[in-house]
Amino acid sequence: IAHLTFWYHRPSGRPRLQVSYGMDFHGERVDPPGWSGAYRVHPNGLGYTMEYAIPWSLLNAGARPPRAGDRLPSTWAVHWSDQEGRLSRGHLVEGVNPAEPPYRFLRGETWGRALFDGR
Repeated sequence: IAHLTFWYHRPSGRPRLQVSYGMDFHGERVDPPGWSGAYRVHPNGLGYTMEYAIPWSLLNAGARPPRAGDRLPSTWAVHWSDQEGRLSRGHLVEGVNPAEPPYRFLRGETWGRALFDGR
């Protein structure tokens, strides 16, 4: 299990990455070597695009990376903060089973499946 946290650090003007592992979030690494990211504000100022490239080795899948057609257990949540990055102002959470209690990411049986397309 790899937990990925992506964000844009406004003071430094660059994207950031935090990786940790397992259900206990061990082995935390911030900005580990090998990844790249980009952040672009839309021309109208009403949105942005974040793009990240993460090597399979950071996901502990370097020896056996997924192949096209593989279905991988996954879950995701998106959080938006205030201008200072201190307070959550909104979030979007994948809800495969909305009857489950909060913190679904801690319960693997509630996760969805991501289809790996091989690109």
